[in-house]
Amino acid sequence: MLILLPPSETKTRPANGAPGPQAADSARLYEGLTQPREELAAAIAQALSDPEGASALKIPASRPELADAMRNLAEEPLAPALDVYAGVLYDALDAATIPDSGDVRVGVTSAMYGYVSEADLIPAYRVSCSSKVAGIGTVGTWWKRYLKAIMPEIVGDDLVLDCRSGGYRTMMPTPAERTLEVGAVKESGGKRTVISHDAKMYRGVVARACLLHPEATGSVADLVAMLHREVTQDPRDGGPVSVEHTEGTITVVARK
Repeated sequence: MLILLPPSETKTRPANGAPGPQAADSARLYEGLTQPREELAAAIAQALSDPEGASALKIPASRPELADAMRNLAEEPLAPALDVYAGVLYDALDAATIPDSGDVRVGVTSAMYGYVSEADLIPAYRVSCSSKVAGIGTVGTWWKRYLKAIMPEIVGDDLVLDCRSGGYRTMMPTPAERTLEVGAVKESGGKRTVISHDAKMYRGVVARACLLHPEATGSVADLVAMLHREVTQDPRDGGPVSVEHTEGTITVVARK
């Protein structure tokens, strides 16, 4: 199985890491990433030489240190990708507490690097798929042609558990016949509504269950049976949740 995650907007700057080659593991595995990464990094550096460049990257004016870090990204400390990404999905995933997950891989569709693996070392960069960079355009759109070319190498023959949000899904679509998109709804008084922010948390919960039970990820039937057993409570308040499967979709139902 390949679990695909979105990056987080907020990131944890490594406290003890050192500068070095960035996202080197995925660069070694997928040669098609190297040239676009270099092109994008050069375009971002050029954009940040303009005083207005930071706003195009959606860096708040109140956080000038983020713009400084992006200007000197090659000197920023590195850490494993799953330690750098933060937020509700990554809190629920809690990757540091998961033992060896066997043949289950984790990857992140990244606006800065295209695709990063869990073994990649990265800095706390600040660029999103909706960022606009002179000479590049909208970053997520620009990446699509490069990721389309290498997607078959990345996915291989694996089942894909897609925990990404819309913008990052469209950056690198995966084969529909082997992809399960994870979503979430709230059920109250017999009515269901789609949830957005909390959906990130439930995606982290589902991804964690798969990493803890890699033996159940070889088929959709085994996966769904495992999720029925393991995903039964809201991790915040213990409220009841269940998992439903329809073709191409895993839906977490939170009952309030």
